[in-house]
Amino acid sequence: SRGSMGAQCSCGTIAPASLGGSMAYCFLCSVPPVAAKSSTEVRAALEVLDCMYGGCALEEDHKAVRSAQAEAQLEAGGFSASQATYGELPPLGIAQILHQVGACPGHRFYDLGSGTGKTVALAWLLGLEATGVELVVERSHAAQQALASLLEEQRVPTSLRERADLDTLLSNAGQGPKFPGIHFLTASVLDVDFSDADVVFMYSLCFTQAMLETLAEKARHLRPGAFIISNQGLKGPAFSHGQKFICGDWARRVQDFVIQTVIGDSTGY
Repeated sequence: SRGSMGAQCSCGTIAPASLGGSMAYCFLCSVPPVAAKSSTEVRAALEVLDCMYGGCALEEDHKAVRSAQAEAQLEAGGFSASQATYGELPPLGIAQILHQVGACPGHRFYDLGSGTGKTVALAWLLGLEATGVELVVERSHAAQQALASLLEEQRVPTSLRERADLDTLLSNAGQGPKFPGIHFLTASVLDVDFSDADVVFMYSLCFTQAMLETLAEKARHLRPGAFIISNQGLKGPAFSHGQKFICGDWARRVQDFVIQTVIGDSTGY
């Protein structure tokens, strides 16, 4: 019943009871400021992202995708084919997470398992140094194509380019799909060095325990105060217990994340 689920936003979204009946934000309609950008500027960045992905980046109902090609590439990389299922959070949820951790301009952001790159592209549009890591070639290629599309003048309307200050962001871009401040790596998340990260995001529902342990071993070397955002949380004395954060996922469910900070490498080496 509605009473057992929690309070309702004016847009019709019902908060889960775990929020204590309080709608601190709504993952369908609340646009927070992020880094040095106002809510209005974040809205403009979301609109640019939508243009990059052909008008389908902001849809609320993101479908899960699983392909034979993805299964084969994951198995070749030493992973299970069961991990080929790919879903996304709505970009607005990502903006809310970045607001929650207090992301700042120039912060180094990594998305481990970045898929088609929407999360990485949005972080970059909001002023972060953003890197996506994705093993499936087709998904990584789609991310690079979406980024390259920004060089097409007709892709983003002139009025939106001005509101998003897009020309300033692209002022150092070359005549190809290479842009300063954003990188898409076609690689295993277990092989990439993210030791300079300020914020690490992983939509880790399909990560095995062994993968999480390997990533925890890498993450404990991050600077104290760096943020780790995952579904399960990383275990070990190098990480805080974590703060629960809730936003919407591709199936219009509420999805739990754990936001942790790196306390420090307790081993001394």
